[in-house]
Amino acid sequence: MGGKLKRRGEKEEGVSTVTENEIQINTVNLAKVEAKNRIETSEQRLLQFLMKNYEKSVRPVRNPSHTVTVKLGMTMTNIFEMDEKNQVLTINVWLDQEWKDELLQWDPSDFDGIESIRIPSHLIWLPDIVLYNKFVLMLNLLQFFSELFSIILILSNRLNDFILSYRSNIICHFLPNRTICIWYFSADDYSIGHVESRAMLFYDGSVFWPPPAQLRSTCKVDVTYFPFDRQHCALKFGSWSYHGIQLDIINRSENVDLSNYVISGEFDLVNVNQKRKVVKYNCCPELYPDVTFFIHIQRKTLYYLYNIILPCLMMSILTLLVFLLPPDSGEKIALGITVLLAFSVFVLTIAEKIPETSDSVPLIGIYLSMVMGMTSISVVMTVMVLNFHHRGPYCRTVPPWIRFSVLGKLRKILKMQLKHNANNNNDILSADENPTDFDLKCAIGKEFHFLNFFSFSLSTIEKLNLQRHRQDFIFLYQVQSHQIPEIMFILLGLSVTGYDGLDNQPFISESALLRRNVGEKHSENNCTVTSMPDEHIYRALRMLLKKRYLEECSQRVINEWQQVAQIIDRFLFWVFLICTIVISIILLIIVPVVHRLSNLDKFDDERYGI
Repeated sequence: MGGKLKRRGEKEEGVSTVTENEIQINTVNLAKVEAKNRIETSEQRLLQFLMKNYEKSVRPVRNPSHTVTVKLGMTMTNIFEMDEKNQVLTINVWLDQEWKDELLQWDPSDFDGIESIRIPSHLIWLPDIVLYNKFVLMLNLLQFFSELFSIILILSNRLNDFILSYRSNIICHFLPNRTICIWYFSADDYSIGHVESRAMLFYDGSVFWPPPAQLRSTCKVDVTYFPFDRQHCALKFGSWSYHGIQLDIINRSENVDLSNYVISGEFDLVNVNQKRKVVKYNCCPELYPDVTFFIHIQRKTLYYLYNIILPCLMMSILTLLVFLLPPDSGEKIALGITVLLAFSVFVLTIAEKIPETSDSVPLIGIYLSMVMGMTSISVVMTVMVLNFHHRGPYCRTVPPWIRFSVLGKLRKILKMQLKHNANNNNDILSADENPTDFDLKCAIGKEFHFLNFFSFSLSTIEKLNLQRHRQDFIFLYQVQSHQIPEIMFILLGLSVTGYDGLDNQPFISESALLRRNVGEKHSENNCTVTSMPDEHIYRALRMLLKKRYLEECSQRVINEWQQVAQIIDRFLFWVFLICTIVISIILLIIVPVVHRLSNLDKFDDERYGI
């Protein structure tokens, strides 16, 4: 029994011994693996060598008197937006920067022949080159949180280093009426707006850093020739804190790189140039160099041609139709007012796109204002024409000077053929040749008195023996048949056709006899017929003649005024047509063409707003 326990103990001791040996072997193996993993690559050794005792807050020079020269260039990718309202140009570029860092040099033979390395840009010194005319965004509190939330949503799916590039400073001013937050980019954060990118470092200390960036710069917008305008914007880059002795900026290349440029749908890129300048500010005695990029863009007019200009031209044609619409339709003024309101809508649409400035008035605004003015004048002229057209006989007749100038000269110039020629009816309108000399206005005013008398005369005529006075009425028919209406024949129990059916011989003899007997008295008494057998019949006939004459004179006065209105309407149509064509050609064709053919390639500071 004791032997069995001894053997069991020996066996357990042997198991524990084997387990300890395995643990020791595994520990040795792990140590070897860790030692193997701790072997540094050449790039790691190089990065550790370069970053040892390196301070990125100071200029990378061994001698403080040395100047760091930064070569600045730009690769333009596209024009993102041109905000005319706020006068801001937004473009996407690659901002190429190259300089020499004396503290980042090594011998390639010491690091397995490595001549260049890509390292994060935040590990090394970067020139504080900023865009001087950078746009500062000011928002109220509600707009600020809305913009901030939208940016978070947009950037939530991007890389972390890209999100970090949008760090910004915020200052909120709490005013009595509202709170204004300024989202600004300070000079210390000169890399704000740049996508986080690595810098290329070479063994001789040369550093090349081409960060992609979206630049928002202020641009003085000239809307004089809108929408045929050309805009000149400038992007001025320079060091914010170093003067020219400490940090110098020069052009990296002669021209801006456009090999990766994507054509914009709103603007054509006419030209891009760059220029280096040295400026002395009042604050400091030193000189400050800068590099300015001049961007010359031209607006594409196809969108505005189909959405603004062509509708304006079509509404101008509608303005001309006001003068062709008949006055009796009652829609002349309504059409003019409708066109005027449509032009007002276009003016409001354009006002939302152009900046609120008093420096200049846009060309399209001048065109719309002139067309609106013509439309307003057309409404006034339409009121005058309608006044002429609906002027009745209660007003005086057409003055002689209007009859001479409008119905005479102007009608011949326009070659208008009128249905009623007033010049051929002067015998009717002349008072000296009328059967009785009376004032037209007085006769019109006594029209109801004539009608009452006429009704009394009819009752008298009905009681007469019409056959006994047949010969007397035949005489009146022979003397003044062209002025007696047909209704008189019907009232007397006769008809015009009845006279044609009478026996010619008795008719001729009776009429000849009456002419001979009564004609003498007619000549002696100046066409008076007081010797008529029945004075009542004569009075009734005279009243009918006067009424017919009154109606004819009134209708001819109305016709004459309507002819005046028709001629003036046609004359205004041609005048407005010529004015519309001339204004459209000058403002929409000649002025834009002359503007584009002029010399616009001069780079002056006043034009580019710097």
